[in-house]
Amino acid sequence: LREIAAYKRKCTVEVLGSRVGRVLQKYKMGKFINWHVEASAGDGDERSNEHKLIWTLDQGKISREGQLDGCYIIRTNLSAETMNSQEVVASYKALGNIERAFRNMKTVTLEMRPVHHKTDARIESHIFICMLAYYVQWHMHKAFEPIYEADGQGSERSATFRNQIEKLKCIRSNTMSNNKMTYEMPTQPNAEQKRLIELLEQIA
Repeated sequence: LREIAAYKRKCTVEVLGSRVGRVLQKYKMGKFINWHVEASAGDGDERSNEHKLIWTLDQGKISREGQLDGCYIIRTNLSAETMNSQEVVASYKALGNIERAFRNMKTVTLEMRPVHHKTDARIESHIFICMLAYYVQWHMHKAFEPIYEADGQGSERSATFRNQIEKLKCIRSNTMSNNKMTYEMPTQPNAEQKRLIELLEQIA
């Protein structure tokens, strides 16, 4: 705002005001600023370098905002007997799990959409199968937690659900032909794959 107020090139009151509006919108600070443009002695629609931007900070609003800075208020229509304050906060934080589940189902792994079905029954069946698939995936993810825990935290972690699945996908059964004989030869799991299979067997 100081830079705008010190601007010396000719412009109209409307242009000067629009510059202020863009700055306040960019930084989300409009509610804390009291401002107006004071036109020069001439018409405000005329280009002039004598128009003045007058602005002050609304200290009352800043003080009230500071009292809640960094705080969230969560409201619920449930009674305290049904869910206490700690449970309400925990439920709110758990919404992130739901958002991740929807993102996972739509785009990441299961790719529910687009739905290439024409009848209601088939669409419902498709969504139901995707829900079952996510249910299986959720249990697999929980089974792999010992691997995640042993792999570090945050950005240092390299083990993800996706790369565990990629490791399991390398286990295959190959159709072999020899002297007019055809038979199946499965690959032998390596140490990492055996560990994953052992973890999955615990939830089977």
